[in-house]
Amino acid sequence: MVHRLHLILSVHEIERLIKEEHADVNLKDIDGSTALHVSRSSTIARTLIEHGADVNAKNSRGMSALHRARNIGVAKVLLEHGAFVNAVDNYGNTPLHLCNDTQTVNLLLRHGASITHRNMKGETPIHMSTYGSKVISLAKAGADIDSVDNAGKTLLMKKARCFYVFRLLRPLLALNPSVFLKDNDGRTALDFTVEEGVKAHLIRYGKDQNWRRRKTLILLREKARVFVAMEDCVLRTVGLPTGIFRSVLTFL
Repeated sequence: MVHRLHLILSVHEIERLIKEEHADVNLKDIDGSTALHVSRSSTIARTLIEHGADVNAKNSRGMSALHRARNIGVAKVLLEHGAFVNAVDNYGNTPLHLCNDTQTVNLLLRHGASITHRNMKGETPIHMSTYGSKVISLAKAGADIDSVDNAGKTLLMKKARCFYVFRLLRPLLALNPSVFLKDNDGRTALDFTVEEGVKAHLIRYGKDQNWRRRKTLILLREKARVFVAMEDCVLRTVGLPTGIFRSVLTFL
């Protein structure tokens, strides 16, 4: 009977099973999942909850229904009925770690999903982004684009070797991640690339980034020199020795 509830797509059939055959909406399959875990319809999810389905029940991998929510409609119903937005599975992942649907990502963020929670590998949700839209949403919410996991890897390092990197690379580079950071083994994002096109793109970006940094440093030095000159003028006016602030320039 539990398998019938898991597979049924009709609300009327679910209600019939519950009323006539006293089906238990919280029975679990071999994976430990309830019918709510595999629900693809917000209407069915709502019906199951109205008949007592536990929105925070976990399967054998520690995943709640929100971890497995197939679309924003199901996720919205779960959250409306008290689903824990920062529930963790057996590997420390929250629903935000696993979700790559942009609308659902934004919904989770509006409900207080943590952008800094780390799983057992030290990964925050941004490390597990597959699409650029998720990266952009997380960055807008304040996520650190250069956050590193337990191995010292950034998102750019982790995705540089993937065949689908170009659909993520452009929006990722627009957020100005560092290509110079090194992981625990001393490798940069360039060391992880397997496609020549990706490598060439990162090299060009790295040169541009290096130039932007040098340009910023030059501007900072010029501003520091102006600041020191103004301070010297003030000190000279009041009869104090000049050069007190010149040490600032040694750090630039």
